[in-house]
Amino acid sequence: FTDDGIYWPDEIHQSLEPAHRLVFGYGLIAWEFSEGARNWAFPGFIAALMGASAGLGGDSPHVYLPVIRLMFVAMSLGTALGIYRLARIGGASDVAAAAGAAVWALAAPAIYFAHRAMSENAATVAAVWGASCLLAPLASRRSVRLGASLLGLSVLFRLQMIVLVFGVLGIIAA
Repeated sequence: FTDDGIYWPDEIHQSLEPAHRLVFGYGLIAWEFSEGARNWAFPGFIAALMGASAGLGGDSPHVYLPVIRLMFVAMSLGTALGIYRLARIGGASDVAAAAGAAVWALAAPAIYFAHRAMSENAATVAAVWGASCLLAPLASRRSVRLGASLLGLSVLFRLQMIVLVFGVLGIIAA
């Protein structure tokens, strides 16, 4: 809650600033957004969190930033849970799946970046859960739709996730 530093400028200019502009009407807009090189899905997600916080009276950065940070920490923990589920779908034992989830949850980069509003964090949780929904044996139509939607959302959040989508499609095709 006291970390006001940044690791990478995109942490501010690609997420918090455009989201702040969507919610409060002012803020910096990076050239990628004004020229159409990036889509607004990720800043829109952050804006929804910021707007919900502001709607409940938390329109100060001292209020909405901890809300955003807590959501990103929850998403990091959700990634660990998704890794466990994906490992179980792949045939891993309970212990092996828990070990895989623990490797993610206790990895230094996962801990250090967990609270930061970066597209990689949001894209990863969407991709892991999307893959686990699509690759589940005897997946229902609802699960397939949810999985495909989550994988699509992960690509909207972070374009580089398209490589993972092709991998999942290859597994399904095989």
